[in-house]
Amino acid sequence: MASEGPEPLLGACNPAVVQTIQCSRAPSTNTLYANRWKLFVSWCQARHQEPTGCPIPVILDFLQSRLDNGLAPSTIKVYITAISARHNRVDGVTVGSNTLVSRFLRGAQQLRPPQRSPRASWDLPLVLQVLCKPPFEPVELKWLSMKTAFLLAMASDKRVGELHTLSISRECLHWSPDGTGVTLWPNPSFLPKTFSASYVNQPLSLAALTPPTEDGGQTHGETLLCPVRTLRAYIEMTAGFRQSDLLFVCHTGRRRGHALSKQRLSNWNVETICYAYTSSGHPVPPRIRGHSTRGVATSWAALRGVPLSGICAATSWVSSCTYARFYRLNLRGLREVILEDPLIDGEDKAALADNESKNGEAYAELVQCLDNKSLSLVMRDAKHDGRKALEILREHYAGKDKPGVVSLYCELSSLHKASN
Repeated sequence: MASEGPEPLLGACNPAVVQTIQCSRAPSTNTLYANRWKLFVSWCQARHQEPTGCPIPVILDFLQSRLDNGLAPSTIKVYITAISARHNRVDGVTVGSNTLVSRFLRGAQQLRPPQRSPRASWDLPLVLQVLCKPPFEPVELKWLSMKTAFLLAMASDKRVGELHTLSISRECLHWSPDGTGVTLWPNPSFLPKTFSASYVNQPLSLAALTPPTEDGGQTHGETLLCPVRTLRAYIEMTAGFRQSDLLFVCHTGRRRGHALSKQRLSNWNVETICYAYTSSGHPVPPRIRGHSTRGVATSWAALRGVPLSGICAATSWVSSCTYARFYRLNLRGLREVILEDPLIDGEDKAALADNESKNGEAYAELVQCLDNKSLSLVMRDAKHDGRKALEILREHYAGKDKPGVVSLYCELSSLHKASN
């Protein structure tokens, strides 16, 4: 266990104890660190350096080479953690705790601060419109597979890794007797990223979109987007060749019927988005990632009024700060929704006042940014009215009177000495 690095007591432990300690990290994390360590070993060997005992300046040279190759500081941090797990301690501390290494990482973050676009990279309504047309409807196995994966990702807000472990075994799949929904559980051996009793073996419950009613309560397009309908069709169509209890299986090739990989499942979502753009005659947005469905799904849910507590429960987030910092997207700018032009005349105000749908969407986006005090100001008198809510907040915080300092100055300058 010398190559396992900085903890010398590991060498005195029996193999069973060592195995238990190594399980403190997820298998995917161990694989990631092993790959990064392998790259570091190759780099050291090319320069005749000992990977587990080289000095700190050598490690910094390696990290600088990674930075010069365009890697982000967050990726550099993974390299530091991987090296710290196997490199001997230097002056009694791990590589990651070394002062120079810590300063190097802070410097890299200053040079390349994290950048995240506040706008969604792709348009969900456009993709949903395409899913209601051929080749997604009527259903064919290839397109049905992609449609099922996409609708479940959007309806559940789950990570690809969580969707990948969903099982259709008798113990893990339950259809509602009246056909109004379905509940799926992950494979019992699956351990979620957020490891706690609340999130282990967490079920996924989906409600069916009801068929169109006589009073026009629902359109045919909405029925075609029902995740329960699509899921049932997918399970029935793959039953004849299925070789795995996992929900998603390969539909072609030598692995037909066997469990689909997480990477391929993620690629299905990307391919669905790209096809929607190309088939609609729009240019495909750059750098679409499978994980982007999570941010788009949660942002649309919040825009439509789903409480943050409900979003956090569905996504296994401990705090809503995770959503605010990493996933919240401006699906429609507040100025676009309430103020179409910076200078608004009376005619524009009258036109926007008549557009209740636009004002409702503005309100839904605005309330996501308010604290409890501000929210209480607009909930009673401006519910679902973004323009009125903005006016109430302006009047409350800016006020129509003179600013406090000016008022105090006027009051003091108007004082007169009273005669005795």
